[in-house]
Amino acid sequence: MSFDDGRVRLRRGPTTAVVDVRAGGRLASLVVDGREVLGRSVDPAVPPAMRSGSFPMVPFAGRLPAGRVCFDGQSWVVPASLGDAAAHGMGFDVPWDVVRADASSVVLTVELDARWPFGGRVEQEVRLLPDGVEVVLTVTNEQRWMPAALGLHPWFARQHDGVDAEIVLEPGSDRPARPWDDCFTGLVGPPSAAWPGERLVVESDTSTWTVYERDPDAFCLEPLSHPVGAVATGQAAVVGPGRPLALTARIRLLRGADR
Repeated sequence: MSFDDGRVRLRRGPTTAVVDVRAGGRLASLVVDGREVLGRSVDPAVPPAMRSGSFPMVPFAGRLPAGRVCFDGQSWVVPASLGDAAAHGMGFDVPWDVVRADASSVVLTVELDARWPFGGRVEQEVRLLPDGVEVVLTVTNEQRWMPAALGLHPWFARQHDGVDAEIVLEPGSDRPARPWDDCFTGLVGPPSAAWPGERLVVESDTSTWTVYERDPDAFCLEPLSHPVGAVATGQAAVVGPGRPLALTARIRLLRGADR
């Protein structure tokens, strides 16, 4: 492990990663057996802080129309970050703190700032795997109760060796018209993407995902603890003293016979 310029560099066998602590605690790079897995969007409508790598969406995922948060019979408005909506939480555009690190893992934390009216704290643990990475997000609030939903927003490179990814949902999953920019609930298996001789799998302890494939250079397979909009509609988890919310996700690139 090395740490300079606000970046933590990790290695485990053929897998390396760079965690940019100052840029929202995001995975800025994930290389498996010489292949860079992550990508970036070229869409000018996407704010720069949302365009690259893999970043945590905390304490909510997706968009809050007009920034409105509903909880316990009351409503609040948080600042807009994507058009007139608040999008992807309050963690992707602020520095995180390093709690501990070793050669192949790092634990980061961030205190939710004044944009979020409830306070709270988020921990992110990044652990390298032989063929990828595992990310564990946990949000806590020991001072008061609040709504929360978690997500991971990875941008993946669409092309490998000049070939576009084939994005796959497991049989039995409902499919709206393509190209997808949709939240899927109750998926029977994790989404994946395939190239000749390679398969990208994003595994999680959830059955809710956003799949985005409308960018020419990148795509997203985003595990979510709750459907998009859950915080706005009062259907999110309730986090408070002694009751955290956690989400685990693994990004793996399977090559050759493993795919």
